[in-house]
This record gives sequence, C-alpha cells and structure tokens, in this order.
Amino acid sequence: MRFTALLVAVILISYVARILIERAGESLQRGRAVLVIASGLLLTILCYFKYTNFFLSSLHGLIENIGGHLAWTTLKIILPAGISFYIFQAISYIVTIYRRHLSAEKSLIK
Repeated sequence: MRFTALLVAVILISYVARILIERAGESLQRGRAVLVIASGLLLTILCYFKYTNFFLSSLHGLIENIGGHLAWTTLKIILPAGISFYIFQAISYIVTIYRRHLSAEKSLIK
C-alpha cells in the first residue's frame, strides 16, 4: 500500500503517453518527443529511488575528504521491490505503441 502512488504515477505516465502518441498520428517528430519525455520521466523516477542515496553519500564523503563538514545524512529512501522491472515494462509498452507493433489499450482500468 505504501507505494501505490508510485505505481499509479507510472501507469498514468504510460497512459497519457499512449494517448499523445496516438494523437501524433503520422507525425514522427511529435510521437518521438512524447516517447522521449515519457521515458525520461519514468527513468527519473527510477533514478530517484535507486541512486539518490548513492550520490548523496558520495557527495558527503567528498566534502568531508576535502575538509568540509555537513550536518545532513542520506535520505531514508526505501527501494520498492521490482521497480526496475515495472519501469522498464512501462517504457517497453510506450516504445511498442510508438513503433505501432501493438494497438494501444483504450481503457485505463485494463
């Protein structure tokens, strides 16, 4: 239940991207722009959960090694199980719709 909002966000990004890609029709440039933006949003979500603590702890160590002192520590981010798989499945769905290998699902519920 804790990560339901995350799953809903990924579903909505994929669904809206599907709608916009279909509306782009034969305009490859608009369809590609939607594909890139949606994939970028999904990868940003993935990077936040997987790499934020890594980069913050690396920055903290670097600053302390050069003589600085920081009062903060890393964030308490919990990595949801299967997030990489779920994100990459969503990106794969968007790419498949963009390439027109599959007709897009019309229903958000399905």
